[in-house]
Amino acid sequence: MLDNRQAPAVRGWSALSGAAAMTLPKVSLIKPGAGHFDGLPTFRPSELVNTAPLSAVTVEGIVEKVMNVDRFILTGPPGAGKTTILRQLAEEGFATADEAATDVIAAWLQDGIDEPWTYPSFVDGIVETQRHRQIDLGNSARIQFYDRSPICTLALAEWLGHPVSDALRFEIERICSERVYRPEVFFVRSLGFMTPTEARRISLPDSIRFGELHEEAYLAHGFKLIHIDSAPAVQRVESIKRYVEDLRQRSVPFSA
Repeated sequence: MLDNRQAPAVRGWSALSGAAAMTLPKVSLIKPGAGHFDGLPTFRPSELVNTAPLSAVTVEGIVEKVMNVDRFILTGPPGAGKTTILRQLAEEGFATADEAATDVIAAWLQDGIDEPWTYPSFVDGIVETQRHRQIDLGNSARIQFYDRSPICTLALAEWLGHPVSDALRFEIERICSERVYRPEVFFVRSLGFMTPTEARRISLPDSIRFGELHEEAYLAHGFKLIHIDSAPAVQRVESIKRYVEDLRQRSVPFSA
């Protein structure tokens, strides 16, 4: 049964730390269809075309095509170092959007709500924050990097046993029909250890399985996974930048 609590306002961001290694991370590409998504609904634009406001699809979609904005998603298991990578990219001048879930958790905890992820409305708070952050960045930069996306939120809902809400359905339809994000998704692999935080209460084995659930969700929705192996953050960032530069030089289209 859905609770009737209002999701608190979202506030700042807490950092993750990287880990040292000496080898350059390998980049591997997995194409759609290489796996399956256990039990989660797959939303295609053709199935949900009548569920989102037409104005959102037509106006913004046309603008994005004209501006040629490339929005890249970073995903992976908790504690893999995504935020460290994102912070380095931001320091180098790239436009970035922080993860939403950690901020929503922090806001609810501050309001005295322990384990906010146990409430179904927690998912809607994440979806709303993700949408606002993407819209706020808009066309401000031609290359943008996002710490997770609504596809991650879909995997999270499945992991927590929450139903897929209308808000999540609408947002997935929007990002698919408008091709908001690049089909190439950077999957940041585990560092091999887990640093617990107030918002991250998960074991290393569970975090790896949680990451696998994200892989399945992205593949089921037509995305391609580019794996970024464990390595120092600066090397991981260089791998991502090289891949993005090669992609843009070859003018790879949005179609999968």
